[in-house]
Amino acid sequence: MDKFTTIKAKAMKKVLFIVAFAAVAFGADASIIYKTWCGELVQTVSKEFFDNPADWDSYCADLNTALCGSAKDPNADTDTEDHDTSSDEQP
Repeated sequence: MDKFTTIKAKAMKKVLFIVAFAAVAFGADASIIYKTWCGELVQTVSKEFFDNPADWDSYCADLNTALCGSAKDPNADTDTEDHDTSSDEQP
C-alpha cells in the first residue's frame, strides 16, 4: 500500500465512524429498552412507531416468543393481573 491509500483508508474509517455515531444518536430518540416476561432486555423501537396498540402488543408478543420461548409467562396467573394482593389476609 502506498502512503496515499493508507491516508485515504484512515479518513474513510473516521467518516464511517462519524456517520455511524450520528445514526445511533438520532435513532436513540425512537428506541427503548424492553424487558420481556423472562427478564431479557432488548433495545427496540418505541410504542409510538406503531400505528395502533394491537400492532405494538403483537410485536411485544413476538419479542417474548423469540427471547423467552412463549408470548406469555406460562406460570403467570392471569386472573390476578389487576388484583392487589397486598391487603389480602388469611383468617
